[in-house]
Amino acid sequence: MGMNNIDVDAGPSRIESEPLLRNARKDCPGEITYGVAPPAPAQKEGRSVRFDIHGDNDGNKKNININVSIGNSNKKNNNSNNTNGDNNNNENENENENENGGEGSDEGELTVTRTPLPYKEVMLLALLRMASPIAWSQIFPMMEDLKVTDKTTKVGYYSGLIDSVFSFVQLFTCLRVGMLSDKMGRKPLLLIGLYGVVICTFLFGLSKSFAWALMTRAIAGAVSGNAMIINSAIADITDETNQAQAYTIIGLAYNVASILGPVIGGTFAKPAETFPNSFGKIQLFVEYPYLLPCSVSDTVSISALIACTFFFKETAVRRPVLKQVESFYSSNDIQKIDVSKEKKSVWKIARHPVLSSILITHFALNFLTTTSMVVFTLFAYTPIAEGGLSRNPDEIGFATASSGIISSILEVILIPKLQRRFGTRKLYIWSMSLWPIIFLSFPLLHTVATSMAVLPGGGSTGPVRTGGLGMLGVSSSGDLAVWISISLQLTIQRIATMAYPLILILTKDAAPSDDVLGTVFGLSQLVGATARTVGPAFISSLFALSKQHQIAGGNFVWVIMAVLSTAGFWSASRVKDGTTAVPYEPVPDEEEQGHIQGHEQEQEQGQEQEQENRRSH
Repeated sequence: MGMNNIDVDAGPSRIESEPLLRNARKDCPGEITYGVAPPAPAQKEGRSVRFDIHGDNDGNKKNININVSIGNSNKKNNNSNNTNGDNNNNENENENENENGGEGSDEGELTVTRTPLPYKEVMLLALLRMASPIAWSQIFPMMEDLKVTDKTTKVGYYSGLIDSVFSFVQLFTCLRVGMLSDKMGRKPLLLIGLYGVVICTFLFGLSKSFAWALMTRAIAGAVSGNAMIINSAIADITDETNQAQAYTIIGLAYNVASILGPVIGGTFAKPAETFPNSFGKIQLFVEYPYLLPCSVSDTVSISALIACTFFFKETAVRRPVLKQVESFYSSNDIQKIDVSKEKKSVWKIARHPVLSSILITHFALNFLTTTSMVVFTLFAYTPIAEGGLSRNPDEIGFATASSGIISSILEVILIPKLQRRFGTRKLYIWSMSLWPIIFLSFPLLHTVATSMAVLPGGGSTGPVRTGGLGMLGVSSSGDLAVWISISLQLTIQRIATMAYPLILILTKDAAPSDDVLGTVFGLSQLVGATARTVGPAFISSLFALSKQHQIAGGNFVWVIMAVLSTAGFWSASRVKDGTTAVPYEPVPDEEEQGHIQGHEQEQEQGQEQEQENRRSH
């Protein structure tokens, strides 16, 4: 039997095992058992990785080795060898013959260069990503005028409820939106989401009651799935050599929008009072004091809508509804069977070992991030005597905004380099290992604040708080020590949240195929929305219980969160890298199995009839 050339030219877009193994499998149509692939290379020049396939080709043992090296050259070498015991056929000038008494080997070498980032498309998607957070991050100051509560300390609670309803509604819609984006394309769903943001933001500006505000936010959650669709679109247009850079740019856009939103809300809220000579003469802004900031933020959403309409080109992989089920049998006659219905169940995809491990840790990341943000605000605002830091809302906002800006810049600079150096999985596990340290640092912050707190006259307060920050001063050296401690803790928090672009990369790599990317990101959005829905209520209640009843000296909340964050770190360590795992092979369902068995039976009957005819002759 002659040697068969193997096409290992997967192009610069992918260097991971799955496409290379699939290409190699074309030359070995029998039943395949895959060798264990080594960890994915970190895109470092000169480094190589080897994948092995062991199979049976027409009854002859066959071994395929694929070597992939990364450098600046586009040179490709295909070395292929197949020996069937007594027949060798040299068809490649670089071929190395190898006789092993019925066993042979195929080798291919592929040199891959780093793919340039499609800046135009990524920047357009970054603009689209800004629409939702810039519209909804301005809602905090509006709660006071809705007269939902007379206590300013409860404004944060109702603001959180307004924000949580968005995630709650998405529990019922995000998966369907993701699946629709695979069938209809990304652009139609993006446009629907942007229209929803524009309309609901404007309606929110007309709010005069808490119920109205809650309803507009719920509608926005129902129609908007832009975050996961944008993540899917980034996965469509990037590969493993540039995806880290793309996802960090999207993350930067989100952080910038989250910072600009409150600035817009604070600057343009109540314009009739702030600018009486101009807006004070317009009755519309007198009656609806938050219509102007909502309208200003809507300009960003409208700009994104126009840009998406005229400049966004569809990125989704369009495939026919009919799918072809690859035979798992050694007969060359049974190659592919067409099935009339798409039966790749979403739950089959979710149960795949690689993706299921990623979904679990995705829930953990969202839960820990959400709870840390909520509890930091509660902890910082709580009086020192009750176990907090006695910080006012302006100080808390300044601290979180400053750390957000700095971390966003560092994220764009560092994540792509670190990801290339250490690999996605290893870097993700390292970032998740920081969460136990973060939660255990809260009582240390309180210790620093307690030891540095003094009365304006110079007397030590000890654990007693006599009033607000006007009543309780902080010495200059003590103030500096407290702020250094807060800055250090927030820095560690921000480093830990750098796991977000990494989990998106892992999710993309775990997708069974490109035509279900929207479904896969819909699943990740589902588990993320679940975590963001239960997280705030859980941590708020646990914090209140711990402080009110002084369980473990008020530190019970930190003990529980340290345990949960350790579990989150454990879930990260169990993540399987989709680039090195065994390629996904859909298990035939009952209908597909019936088609396969029916085809087999027909073949067996034909073979029996042929044998009977031979005997009769």
